[in-house]
Formats: sequence, structure tokens, C-alpha cells
Amino acid sequence: MKDWKRFSVANLVLEDILFIGDGYRAKNVELANHGIPFARISNINDGFHFEDADRFPEKDLHKVGNKISQQDDIVFTSKGTVGRFAFVRKDIPRFVYSPQLCFWRVLNSQIIDPQFLFFWMLGREFYLQIIGVKGQTDMADYVSLADQRNMHITLPPLPEQRAIAEILGALDDKIELNQRMNATLESMARAVFRQWFVDNEEAQDWEEKSLDEIANFLNGLALQKFPAEGNDYLPVIKISQLRTNDTKDADRASIKIPPQYIIEDGD
Repeated sequence: MKDWKRFSVANLVLEDILFIGDGYRAKNVELANHGIPFARISNINDGFHFEDADRFPEKDLHKVGNKISQQDDIVFTSKGTVGRFAFVRKDIPRFVYSPQLCFWRVLNSQIIDPQFLFFWMLGREFYLQIIGVKGQTDMADYVSLADQRNMHITLPPLPEQRAIAEILGALDDKIELNQRMNATLESMARAVFRQWFVDNEEAQDWEEKSLDEIANFLNGLALQKFPAEGNDYLPVIKISQLRTNDTKDADRASIKIPPQYIIEDGD
């Protein structure tokens, strides 16, 4: 890291390498149910969520100036709930920034890689500078534009920035894909549940029974009375094993425990 250099954010702004802006102070009468999203803090949480966002009419976009998102912007929640971040990828629709949001916009990508800047803002150097200023008022937490411009950033050479961004970006894409898959599976599960238990006409002929009529219930066994003997043992399932879905470090019990306490397929 000997080639990494520390820069004043203010100087980067003065040299037109970086721009830091905040959002447009829209009046309620300016918002509508059509147009592009008017992004607030609630719409920024591990990405962008514009399903319930207010809308800003496209015919009035001339009012907001440069407070419209651009690809590669880094979004930072700077008022109240300080410290949420999002990166404006090319597939994110345009939106208008609200006053609770700030954005860092790279103007010279030959000096700063935008995606590296995003990951830097998620890191320790930026975090410590936020912590140092966000509670300076008696009001809610707030990191002003002046506070942000007074910060410093440590940058490696551009090729190293891009290499770091590529690796972290690939991991970030994988996490996002897994989250989308989980959301899809959850949606499918809800649909199947509704199909079987809500919309199913045959369910009217189903018989209602209490659970103890169709299943046997057992509490866990006091396994201190059944210690493992040699290499023949059964793993003990506790809450930690359920959380990790793994019995690697589980306690061990004798194979001679009562058979009803041994897990079977379908339990």
C-alpha cells in the first residue's frame, strides 16, 4: 500500500475530479403519482426500492438541475438515518434526489474509479470521518456538504482501484443475485400456500383436526445421561446447529438413546 496517496476531498472537488451534491427540496404540490421516483431515505436500503416512492413529473425536471441521478453516482443518506449507501448501476432508472440524500459523482474516472469510491465509502476511513461529525448538533444526526468536503480519502493507483472494484463488485453481484433468488422463492412459496389453503375450492371438504391428533410431540432429551461411547455416537441437534445447518461441532450422544428421540426423515 506504499503507493496509496491521501487526498483532500475539497481539493478533488476544486479540481473537478469529484462532485458532491444534495437533493432537491420539493414542495408537496410538486410531487405526483407519475414521473420518475423522488428518492428518500426509505427508498435506500441495500439498494434502491422505488415501489412506494413519490414521483416527480418529468415536465418539471428543469427545476432540479443536477440533482437527478446519473450512472455511477454513489448515494449516501446524510440526515437522520446516516450511513446508508447505494451505487447507481446502469439498470437503475433515473430518479430525483431528496434533501435527506447526498451523492458523490466522479467527474474524472482517470483519477477515481466510481465503483472503488463506492466500496471506499463502505469502509473504515469514511466511517470514522462520519462518526466524527454526524452528532455535532442537538438535532438528528447530520453530515453536511461542508463536512463531507472537509474529509480525506486514500486512493491507490487507478489500476489497483479497478482491480479492487472488480473483485468486490463480483462479490456484491453474487450477494444481490442470491437476495433476488431468495425473494423469488419466497414469492413462489406464498403463491403455493395461497393456492392450496386460500383459493383451493377442495379445501372446503377438508377436515379440521388438532395437531396432537395427527402428530406426536416430544421435548428434547436430557442427554447427559447418554454420553457417547467411543467412535459410535449420534450428533446432538441444538439451536446453533439449526442456525448453521451443520452438525460439525455438535455435542455427541450414545447410539443407545430411546429410538423415539432419533431424528427420522419427515420430522
